[in-house]
Amino acid sequence: MQAVKVSSKGQLVIPKEIRDSLGMAPGTLVMVKAEGENVVLTPMRTTPARALFGSLKDAPLLVELELERRKEREREKRDENEYARGL
Repeated sequence: MQAVKVSSKGQLVIPKEIRDSLGMAPGTLVMVKAEGENVVLTPMRTTPARALFGSLKDAPLLVELELERRKEREREKRDENEYARGL
């Protein structure tokens, strides 16, 4: 365990050995959380946006959804017409 000093701006330097062991490169985002009287720093392996990247690659395209909805509306209209003729 190493002691570090908080600057007047609230900044602190994470020692190089710790950064290296955790794979923290310049620009790494760090989550900061208070647990009782302790401060816990957790490096984020990825940004939330990057974590979602590609998650919708298997989702239907908007065009496909529009075509499906158009067909559904046509079926509903036919069903309404058939119902009205039966009354």
